[in-house]
Amino acid sequence: MTKIKVLVVDDSLLFRRTIVDGISKDPHIEVVAIASDPYEARDQIIKYRPDVMTLDIEMPKMNGIEFLKRLMAQYPLPTIMVSAVDSKVFEALVYGAVDFVVKSNIASSASLDDFINELIGKIKIASTACVTIRPPIEKHSNNIDTTSLSANSNPSSTIGYATNDVTGKIPSKSSSITSTKKSSVDIIVLGASTGGTEATEKVTSKLPRDLPPLLIVQHMPPVFTKMYAERLSRNSKLTIKESESGDILQSGYGYVAPGDHHIKIIKNENQYVIKCFKSDKVNGHMPSVDVLFESAASLFGSNALAVILTGMGNDGALGMKLLHDQGAYTITQDESTSVVYGMPKQAFLLGAADKQSQIEDIPYQIIRQCNKH
Repeated sequence: MTKIKVLVVDDSLLFRRTIVDGISKDPHIEVVAIASDPYEARDQIIKYRPDVMTLDIEMPKMNGIEFLKRLMAQYPLPTIMVSAVDSKVFEALVYGAVDFVVKSNIASSASLDDFINELIGKIKIASTACVTIRPPIEKHSNNIDTTSLSANSNPSSTIGYATNDVTGKIPSKSSSITSTKKSSVDIIVLGASTGGTEATEKVTSKLPRDLPPLLIVQHMPPVFTKMYAERLSRNSKLTIKESESGDILQSGYGYVAPGDHHIKIIKNENQYVIKCFKSDKVNGHMPSVDVLFESAASLFGSNALAVILTGMGNDGALGMKLLHDQGAYTITQDESTSVVYGMPKQAFLLGAADKQSQIEDIPYQIIRQCNKH
């Protein structure tokens, strides 16, 4: 079996050694290079062409976020961020990182083992990810020219230190699809995992204001879900928030599950309300897509619309099958546009999907279904 070639980028010699020693114990992983800053990392990418990169954020010469932006514009390499939990990690996910692992207290053997095991697992997932070229970004005074990292470039090419990049555009609210009419769809539920931060935004940024309530489960830690909901809301006609227990479902609103709670829909007299709660993980996750989908099936049946986007594993597949069998309309993202074709594939194989679509078409599929009477 071919080993996964990994580049480890971190300015701390101690942490580089810790990561290298830890992940090298896995027989399916080979650390082919290390780097202490983005400039050195660029050269190692050209030389070794790794399958996956682990990347720190706070580094000399250029931070990991800036490097990631420039790298993804020319040479989309599956990247795992390894850093403390803060808003910069969330920014890295938005700019194309596949996933992240929180830096562990290496003085504690138990936490170090957990850290290494989590990193190994995510490296393996990242090695299967299909990452694509991101829009180019603005010129920076301390820039790295990554043009020689393009897929067709010669690894021995000389690399300069200036670019003529331009700013990529965030979808504007004016780009949303034509408004919907009254339909039989009363609720929309959506689940996503690896690669889903961008995929979900591609959907919500194209939706009109007068949609039924939209509930979203994105596998993400609690520190990020509020920031993520705010970002989605800024780039959508919908008002999107991190959900709280007691939220009354309203048309034109989206609700993102908090990162350390399951969410389900309950009926309180004549109103539908969100309940957030802690319990055992389902399919290895809290929040779980299945928990949300099962509650939607119980209360809405054929009047629900369900979507599963890119992600590793099978969370949501059984819940979507339950919805599908009750007559709900169901959509999965296709393999060609999924970063990881795991969750949508499992739902598709179960016969749970009415439609399998490229990510760009899914907003239109939602609108068409909501326009039906």
